[in-house]
Amino acid sequence: MQFRPYDPDRDLDAVRRIWRECGWIETDQGERGMDAFIADAEERWVADIDGVAECFVVGAMGDIEIQSRRLPYGLVAAVTTSFVARRQGLAGRLTAHLVRRLVERGAVVCGLGMFEQGYYDRLGFGTGNYEHFAYIAPDALRVPHITRSPVRLSADHAEEIHACRMRRMRWHGSVSVFAPGITHETLIGSTNGLGLGFRDQPDGGISHMIWLDRKGGAEYGPYRCLFMAYETWDQLRELLGVIKSLGSQVQALRLYDHPALAWSSLTERPVTGGARTAKGDYAQRTVALAWWQTRVADVAACISAVELAGADYRFQLNLTDPISDHLDTSSEAAWSGQGGPWVVSLGPTCSATRGVDPALPVVDATINAWSRLWIGSASPGGLSLDGSLKAEPAVLEALGNAWQVPKPCVDWDK
Repeated sequence: MQFRPYDPDRDLDAVRRIWRECGWIETDQGERGMDAFIADAEERWVADIDGVAECFVVGAMGDIEIQSRRLPYGLVAAVTTSFVARRQGLAGRLTAHLVRRLVERGAVVCGLGMFEQGYYDRLGFGTGNYEHFAYIAPDALRVPHITRSPVRLSADHAEEIHACRMRRMRWHGSVSVFAPGITHETLIGSTNGLGLGFRDQPDGGISHMIWLDRKGGAEYGPYRCLFMAYETWDQLRELLGVIKSLGSQVQALRLYDHPALAWSSLTERPVTGGARTAKGDYAQRTVALAWWQTRVADVAACISAVELAGADYRFQLNLTDPISDHLDTSSEAAWSGQGGPWVVSLGPTCSATRGVDPALPVVDATINAWSRLWIGSASPGGLSLDGSLKAEPAVLEALGNAWQVPKPCVDWDK
């Protein structure tokens, strides 16, 4: 087994075969989307068996919003293994290598969308909070009707659309991925996809837009809004007006729920509507899914990004980081996780330094649990239930009172 950089001339056909075996792509259109993304990604690695690529990982750089600051972010965008290379530990070790490469590029946080909870825990990733997806009836939206027509957008506008997404209004925990190819892949791979938006930029560029997907070609829905991009509340109101205008035909639309409000608060009689449609194809409902994971890759940088105005608390943090078990640690200079003792100070200015202060209260945690606490997905008390974070009850209470950050919203489903 050998890890090496992906070579498109040598490996493209093998990688396409892997993705087809995994069911990630089924059509030539899907292949074109895949090609667009991996051609743009910063990190691409394969593992060979008998000289042929049988495991493939892709990583891309971006940023993540933490309160009012943005930190360098490394996305583990794809991890795929062929059917002849399963259960050999390839994917875990190659993904650990990818995380190290992303950190070497500057990432202080890494994240991924998980296929199931548990697999990536071995690399220090912790599960995020529930994200909500609302199914609404467009004509039930309580927003003004549109007063002008949107422009039609397609995959041909991928670079403009990506630039619009990069300018969008952001929230705590929101992620942006720099490589335009990831947006291009989403647009190409979208089934019967259609973009609607407005060109209000001074140069005529796209100012705000939505991308709709009609999976399976169903005439009346449910449609999916794969993403929205807007910079102001007025722009969001206009996009909702566009959605409302579809109500004469579209019976249901799935929206990624908004971090600042519930979409149901903008619809007419959501409880009654949900009851009437509960057993139909166009049920109005909200579903919740914990689908993403994150891990802190630089404790000091991540702690210093947080501001806790009312806090004044110091403690000894002893971290264990399982990713070191999957990395070559022969070089002391190479990043091998964040395990070890840290002295943490919380307040308007937060800090973490390596070391031991025996006078401080002690918190023992896995990097998985600490990552969940840091981003706001779980509380110290909640994390203590499975033993991933341990401290005396008084310390749990004090840490919970000090660590007050918003719930994160990734806002980058595709």
